[in-house]
Amino acid sequence: MVAFGMHRNCGRGRRFARSAGCAGRVAARLLALLVLAGILLLGLLARRRMSRDAAEVAAAVIEATTRSEPADVTNTEPSGDAGAPAVAPAAPLEPEDQARKLVEELVALKLTRPDAADKGVTEFRLLLQELLSLDTAALPALAEYFQRSDTVRYESEAGTNPLGAATLRLALLQLLPDISAPDNEEFQARLLPLVADPDEVVLLARQLQIAAPGEHREALLEAARASLAMTREGRFPGRDIGPVLKLIERLEAAAPDPGR
Repeated sequence: MVAFGMHRNCGRGRRFARSAGCAGRVAARLLALLVLAGILLLGLLARRRMSRDAAEVAAAVIEATTRSEPADVTNTEPSGDAGAPAVAPAAPLEPEDQARKLVEELVALKLTRPDAADKGVTEFRLLLQELLSLDTAALPALAEYFQRSDTVRYESEAGTNPLGAATLRLALLQLLPDISAPDNEEFQARLLPLVADPDEVVLLARQLQIAAPGEHREALLEAARASLAMTREGRFPGRDIGPVLKLIERLEAAAPDPGR
């Protein structure tokens, strides 16, 4: 009986040990589940916080972008200077205004002693050609220039002037025969009272007599006599009066016979 009692006690001890082992495993599993749940909960909270922070950052970026946008976004053309106001292109000049600009450029051109190798000589010729290309539209600018008392003189040795004229006034007078007729003839006749230099009078007389032989005789004779008188008074020192004297003689000889 003692042995039997000991056996029963032993059985109970093993059952108790097994029960205790099961309880321990259950407790361990519960603890693991609790730890896992805690980790999941912390992760969920962290993700919510990150989402909230990201939303706040995105909102701040959108607000900053909206504030930096210009009020008027219709003009998408690139600009070299965003802060400078747009400059409208200059309107093209009318032909008469363009002629005035060319004349002023010729006046400003510094060719006191021109040389064939001088770049200014080429520019001088190009400006004259451009002025001539305007044809009759250049006449108002030329009339305004010839009303001025100043002139531009080009000093050079005899026979070596690459410009083909001793002054700008002479160079411009030489253009007139190439302007459309009859405007060129009428314009040259109107210039006669505005010229007094003997070289200019002789040049105009030659061109008019070619354009309209036998006409403008009285106007030419009056201009030649006035030029001769002013030259003798010293208004044009150093000028040769020979060509003017010959012009006067030729015009006087061409006077109509009053007996006819």
